Amino acid sequence: MSELELATIDDVLAELGAIIELTVEEDSPLGIFAYVYRRTTAKIAEGLDQGRFEDAGRMEQFDVCICPPLYLLNFQVLLDSPFAKKEELKNGFII
Repeated sequence: MSELELATIDDVLAELGAIIELTVEEDSPLGIFAYVYRRTTAKIAEGLDQGRFEDAGRMEQFDVCICPPLYLLNFQVLLDSPFAKKEELKNGFII
């Protein structure tokens, strides 16, 4: 994964997509949350494009700034940990 710099919903979708791709390759259940969260974020992006929110800028900022940094940074810490071996990823263990 790249250094975490999120400015738009598209950035969040890309990072979640990278997690999903990695966890599919590793046959890890850790990607389940990323998959559900990505689907939700994609629906929010669709709503933004269709003008469904009163304040689209605020909604996008909320979606980019609240949960993604916490989840994505914690996932990165897990991957960077010397304890995060492939077998642990495969079995879904979180340190």
